[in-house]
Amino acid sequence: MGQQQLLLLVLAIAIVGLAVVNVLQEFPHLRNKSEYDKLTMEAFELVADAQAWKQKPQALGGGAGASYLTGLTLNQMGYPQTGSNAKASWATTDDMWRWLARPDTRRPYAQVRSRANTDLMVQVFMYGPGVSCIKSRLLRHNGTRWIGDGTNVATNAVPDGCDGW
Repeated sequence: MGQQQLLLLVLAIAIVGLAVVNVLQEFPHLRNKSEYDKLTMEAFELVADAQAWKQKPQALGGGAGASYLTGLTLNQMGYPQTGSNAKASWATTDDMWRWLARPDTRRPYAQVRSRANTDLMVQVFMYGPGVSCIKSRLLRHNGTRWIGDGTNVATNAVPDGCDGW
């Protein structure tokens, strides 16, 4: 083999090696992004189900006459409810933990966590029935407590055009 061919071979191996290293460095970030997207989708499905319940007439099993989301449980929305108290109901499946919290307030919220990646959680606050009345945030557990993504939606005022249910 000539020197030129050896040089091209070494260069090709170096380029392939750098590409592999780059992919290996990005993989954990992409995995976390995928997990975050999955949790967000689950949380927004839960919120959509809650909004649908609120708009459905009482005669059809809905909560149109209820103030806020009072009386709504995960079981009523078809989720396998595994617990509840006065402030929340929750459902645990093999892959997810879901909460519907503070249904009798102006700011009910849904929380979804993965059982596989327990350091990520998504919260979605429902300030009213419209799309613009929903605010979400990502929380990460740092080993001691939950840290938000910088959006403090829990203390924000009700957005314009949202009647707080």
